[in-house]
Amino acid sequence: MSEHFADDIDRAAFLTEVANESAVANARMKARPEQVRNADGTWPTTECVECGELIEEARLDMGKVRCFECQSTLEKRGRQHVR
Repeated sequence: MSEHFADDIDRAAFLTEVANESAVANARMKARPEQVRNADGTWPTTECVECGELIEEARLDMGKVRCFECQSTLEKRGRQHVR
């Protein structure tokens, strides 16, 4: 960073703003729908991309492409790699 700051408080405020913007962008990316309804109101896929079972209606309404069980498994695997 080639930013110049008058004092440490200005530098801290800038770094806080950058961190907050990054966190918001990351949260928005994670919350975005994985699929969008077709023009006729149908979903491009109603079957889970992992197991092929039908995706629950509530998950479809959120634009998800995995059933609850497969999404849970995926998230558990992700947490195991973080440790």
